[in-house]
Amino acid sequence: MIRVLQLNCGRAESVMNELGVVAREKGINVCLLQEPLVRNERVIGLPAGTNVFNSEWAAVVVDSKEMDVMCVEECTNEWGVCVRLDSKTGSMYVCSMYCKFNREIEPYLEYLERVIDCAKGRPLIVGMNANAVSPMWHSKNAEDKDEREERGNKLEQMISAKELIVLNEPSEYYTFSGPNGESDIDVTLGNAALLKYECNWELKIEWCESDHNAMLIEIRPDEQEKINKKVTKNRWKLKGADWEKYGKEVHVELEKIGYGNFL
Repeated sequence: MIRVLQLNCGRAESVMNELGVVAREKGINVCLLQEPLVRNERVIGLPAGTNVFNSEWAAVVVDSKEMDVMCVEECTNEWGVCVRLDSKTGSMYVCSMYCKFNREIEPYLEYLERVIDCAKGRPLIVGMNANAVSPMWHSKNAEDKDEREERGNKLEQMISAKELIVLNEPSEYYTFSGPNGESDIDVTLGNAALLKYECNWELKIEWCESDHNAMLIEIRPDEQEKINKKVTKNRWKLKGADWEKYGKEVHVELEKIGYGNFL
């Protein structure tokens, strides 16, 4: 199982220090961070030994000895980071991106499209602070949300066109809850290939003291998928069978029980 934590850190040092402790305590393998605190081009507050890939507004942190990790440079820029994870269960892509609320959303959607195309049908999970609201990710009523609704409509179109899945689940809590209000503007997306896994999404409001609530995404192999693989592995191989020999052996066995005369 892969445990993914998604969080907008608000560039707060206290949140970063708290995050480092929580990630280790909760057995988090991957962190998808937006607005991490960066000093001298490095994310601060994270445990030693973690693989950290960051830009100005986003970061992907991998804390697992069982994964080989590689930053996908062509899908990494100032507002997004994409990383490929390779393990014994196969390859998957993870991406963290931050969409500034005071900019048009189209450049971010173009970036998201590049990430989707780069995954090339391999499982992909994207954690984004979209600064957009939509019923598609269960946004609840919020004040002054007209502009964010328009952004949400455009993201909805991308999700539908690219056949993405929204992992967010309904919650009584908001993904963002701070002095400036409450809203559901953080989105977790996956592609169709991610459906080979069972994915659980949950808000963890007690984990970090950021204005944004932490989101835990647990990814595990689907039980039916494992059964199907086992059946496929143990399936009879009929190509190249010696049917003449098989017929003789069946004849001998039937004669032993008195059915040989019926052949």
